[in-house]
Amino acid sequence: MSVSGISSSSLFDLLGEETTGQSQKQQLQKEIQQLGKDLSAGNLSAAQADFATLQKDAPPASAA
Repeated sequence: MSVSGISSSSLFDLLGEETTGQSQKQQLQKEIQQLGKDLSAGNLSAAQADFATLQKDAPPASAA
């Protein structure tokens, strides 16, 4: 199984500084990195938990 990389830095560029504080951005970045590690390791149950945490902690998407 192949997993494509997700650039967390580009995600935060989309979120912008006004949307999230620096500490929240750092926390989200750690969560994204952990999700990537769990996916790469094939640990799907942990990846699902990571994704659920990201959904809970991420700021709401703005309608554009």
